[in-house]
Amino acid sequence: MTVIDNTRLDRDTIISELRVRDGDNCKLPSCGKPLDFSITEGPQRVTIDHQYPQARARQDGWTERQIWDLSNLDLMHRACNARKSDKVYNDDGTLPESPSRQKAVDKSNRPMVCNLCESGRLLLEGETCELCGSGPQPATAPRYLRVKPSECSHGWGDNPDEYCWMCFIGHVERKPAIDRLIDGP
Repeated sequence: MTVIDNTRLDRDTIISELRVRDGDNCKLPSCGKPLDFSITEGPQRVTIDHQYPQARARQDGWTERQIWDLSNLDLMHRACNARKSDKVYNDDGTLPESPSRQKAVDKSNRPMVCNLCESGRLLLEGETCELCGSGPQPATAPRYLRVKPSECSHGWGDNPDEYCWMCFIGHVERKPAIDRLIDGP
């Protein structure tokens, strides 16, 4: 047997030993499908999994020899190894459930929606809702909505330093249907 760093066997030897011990099936409890040792890349590639994760073992004071001991190793598909991640098996041999990535929002703690400003969505820069005190959402207008009244056809607004609120809300002037029929589009 070839030993690397006087601590663990080389990858091929580990795989050979684990195949003799466990057979040629993936050791993830929810998979168990056959392993294809000819695949060298991708999610079906054979990987060596640590039953007790390396990082946790080091935190708990394990030596490298203990971490790489064959009793702590299993063979898995690359995708299955990633799915297992750093979970530790339960006593019954199953893996614990993953916590949900998104925590459920407690509906009773949600802020009330302001019907006057729609929680800031109807406000322009610098405005504040008199009912809820919210500012504009988003806080600043995207660049394409920042059109000065002198630069647009609406002409709404007295202050040349402000933006046209008609452009901000996306108002598009349209000709009445009768005018389009007479004048063309």
